[in-house]
Amino acid sequence: MRYIVLVFLLLSTTLFAQQDEDNLGIFEENSVVYRSQRSGGVIVYSNGVGGNFYWGKHLDGFKRRLLGIEVTTLKHSKEVKQYNPYYPDARSYAFGKINSVVAIRPTIGLKVDKFDKLRENGVQVGYFISAGPAIALMKPVYLEIGYPRDDNTNPFIYERIQTERYDPEQHTYSNIYGRSTFLKGIEESTFTVGLHVKAGAHFEYSPYKDGIKALEVGLAADIFPSQLEIMASDVNQSVLLNIYLNLLFGTKYKE
Repeated sequence: MRYIVLVFLLLSTTLFAQQDEDNLGIFEENSVVYRSQRSGGVIVYSNGVGGNFYWGKHLDGFKRRLLGIEVTTLKHSKEVKQYNPYYPDARSYAFGKINSVVAIRPTIGLKVDKFDKLRENGVQVGYFISAGPAIALMKPVYLEIGYPRDDNTNPFIYERIQTERYDPEQHTYSNIYGRSTFLKGIEESTFTVGLHVKAGAHFEYSPYKDGIKALEVGLAADIFPSQLEIMASDVNQSVLLNIYLNLLFGTKYKE
């Protein structure tokens, strides 16, 4: 009986040792020393959408310092698309919106891996934090304004249409035909500078050693010295809090 026990213990020890060697081999196979990375993707905020690009440098096996640039639209939660009921082919517009805003965000960040990807089809989990200036470019909204015939039998039937800067005191549902082109009024743009901060969870699931295919989800804030004049009514804010979802693709480099 004791010989059977000894044989069983010997086999068990051998099997566990072999398993440890296999796991170590998997880890060593994937623990390549990377020095830098490049990635970019599409980011969706609760108040806008856009794209970003990051240059990364590996500080060690688990930390990366990232320099990034991000460009997104920045909308107000009160924006609602409207259509002229008599001209369904006209462009939609947001009633009460006086400025269109594009946010440019240069950032510096840190990405930390908490759970390493030990095999190629695994998931690497970590967190990401970043901060930097938020530059809000505000372009005045221009609309196509319709003017009815002199007899004014129907205020929605226009005799002529012309492009005008939106004036909430003069332009109403009855004379707004639709929005003008986005570039109209771009030379009148102004800008304001604030602070952008972001923090979230990072999930990398690329099946390739040198590839980056990742998903980030988290919270972000844009803080400006004064209210961003997006809407004509008194609903504008200086602090914009939102959630974000970021889909990234890129490559890691050993040199």
